[in-house]
Amino acid sequence: GETGLTLREDEVAALRMLAATAPDVLERMLLSGDHFCDTSSSELTVELRRSLLDRLGLFGVRLAISEIQSGRATTAAALGPVLVEHSGLTALRRLITSHFMPRARILQARSALVALRAISRQISSVVPAVAADLDRQLEQIEASTVQFAQVRGAHLVASGAVSVSPADRAELDRLFSSTEPGAALGMSAAATDQIQAVALQGISKWRSAGADPLADPTYVEVCDTAARVLESIYGATLARS
Repeated sequence: GETGLTLREDEVAALRMLAATAPDVLERMLLSGDHFCDTSSSELTVELRRSLLDRLGLFGVRLAISEIQSGRATTAAALGPVLVEHSGLTALRRLITSHFMPRARILQARSALVALRAISRQISSVVPAVAADLDRQLEQIEASTVQFAQVRGAHLVASGAVSVSPADRAELDRLFSSTEPGAALGMSAAATDQIQAVALQGISKWRSAGADPLADPTYVEVCDTAARVLESIYGATLARS
């Protein structure tokens, strides 16, 4: 991923040479790493080809050659962004910016809880009663703090750990990443009663979805988190009205 940001012109020159290789030879070269490094397939040194593999991976080499052959990108400046985009780095940065940067303090608190969990495990054999009490308190904190659940829910959805429709994915992304009630519900400007109505509809939807006895446990967890977020939005609007 990061390689695309620092692609050198000499590497691109080597890729251009590969792109000009006879199609049947090139096709065989790109079958595997071993085929790519076969000394009989190209004038490029094995060291240079291994360096390209280390830097780009076989998928990156294939992508770069395809871009060069099509004429879409033939320089380091043009190829770099293409390789970065296809590596997933751009999407990862967007994810970090949207989900985690606004929640830096929540993540710090989450890290503190993880550290306390580790301490509990360490003392469990010496003072089991104290460790058990600490575990109970940590569970209560985690269960009562919807922000922790939001961070985990955002990760589960973004990582593909739960299978949802594109529409539900967009809805969950909003619920887990937005801090304003209107934005979380996909409403740019709305009256309090409208926000409450949409929140109630969402609560019913996600509670019903999570009650499916055949649903995957991870999906049930995400549904529960979505409902909790909507309940907190509804409760906040009641407090203000």
